[in-house]
Amino acid sequence: MPPTLFIRLQAPAIRHAQGWRLDCEWLVADAQGRPQGRGTDDCNALLERVAAEMPMQDAATSFAEVVGLVSNEHILSLQCDVPGRRASQLRQALPYVVEEFAAAEIEDLHIAHGAIKAGAPVGCCVVAKSLLDDWLASLAEAGIRPQSLVAESELLPQEPDCLSLLFDGDAVLMRSVREAATLERANLLMALTTVGEERVRPLNGALSELERSQFDGEVADAPGAPLDGGPRDALEYLAGRWPHRDGVINLLQGDYRAEPAVRPGRAKWRGIAALAALWLLVALGARVAEGWWSAHKADAAEASALSLYRDIYPDDKSVTAQSLRRRLNARLGEGGGPGGGGGAVSLINLLGHMASVIKPSMTVASIDYNQRRGEFQAELIVRRYADADQVLEAIAGRGLEAEISSAEQVEGGVSARFRLTGL
Repeated sequence: MPPTLFIRLQAPAIRHAQGWRLDCEWLVADAQGRPQGRGTDDCNALLERVAAEMPMQDAATSFAEVVGLVSNEHILSLQCDVPGRRASQLRQALPYVVEEFAAAEIEDLHIAHGAIKAGAPVGCCVVAKSLLDDWLASLAEAGIRPQSLVAESELLPQEPDCLSLLFDGDAVLMRSVREAATLERANLLMALTTVGEERVRPLNGALSELERSQFDGEVADAPGAPLDGGPRDALEYLAGRWPHRDGVINLLQGDYRAEPAVRPGRAKWRGIAALAALWLLVALGARVAEGWWSAHKADAAEASALSLYRDIYPDDKSVTAQSLRRRLNARLGEGGGPGGGGGAVSLINLLGHMASVIKPSMTVASIDYNQRRGEFQAELIVRRYADADQVLEAIAGRGLEAEISSAEQVEGGVSARFRLTGL
């Protein structure tokens, strides 16, 4: 599994004429948090330095994840009791609660929060938007896009009534259930005399005799090294805690949400997915076109039937495409039964039998009906003479007296005139 790049941001980014300068400490760790390489550089030279020390072809894309660790000197970390019954209400009320603890205008601050549940305090990390914007801009200029940006205190153990201390040279990182802060080691003695926690758990170091004597509570042992033995400095300790993180608050939320990284091994699958989506769109377009064409043909057939009806019944001026079926049914109910003297019934029956044997490849050139003689004539354009014979056989098979009165070759096929003389 590819390693993880940790970048420790302890100072604001500085803009100058050539771009940005951001001094940072970096460490590359494997999936278990074991360090593989480290250094201190300006972020613009960071990837080149990492590539020189690590056997990687492309340091910008060879990491499983890029994690930014932000000093708590620049982060307000706290837990808030937010009023509300639903998560949406809590989310809306959160800025107003945080505003009570912040020295700056709330509009100038970015609030990242943990899980929001009714009846439970909400963990928050608050940072100035200008500071966060400058960090991300300077990293982006160097070709670095972190997927996570977290306060260092988020990686310290959190236990009820216990204050965790991470020693880092002349500084100490403190975390309790309710808050977190970074202070100078010289001020730790004062903090211990005022702390309300019952236990103190030193990490990566130990309290001095004087500090221990000023704390009335229990000094607990560290829960065990995060890595395989040996003393670790603060950055190595934090990197070792990353695989075991639980519910850390990522500053990259809301407008600062990081885009998911695409790893080289997944690029081809993304291409295949895009191609499949394209084929799906083509198939959908074909179905839409097919539906449109079917609707167009149906409209044409409806118009043809309406025109034929008006030719047969020129006196019926009020018929429409919507009323055509109803009018035909009404006409079928007029006059006598089959073979009777009802001309309208005879016409409709003869027309129906004729229509039932006509194929889509055939064209109706003309229709003529003599009510007095009960004679129905239709001129069809068919492809071959054999097709005309097949039509005649089909008509005769329906019990009609029929004949082909004439047939001749014309442009586009054969013109055949059929005479039907009754049922």
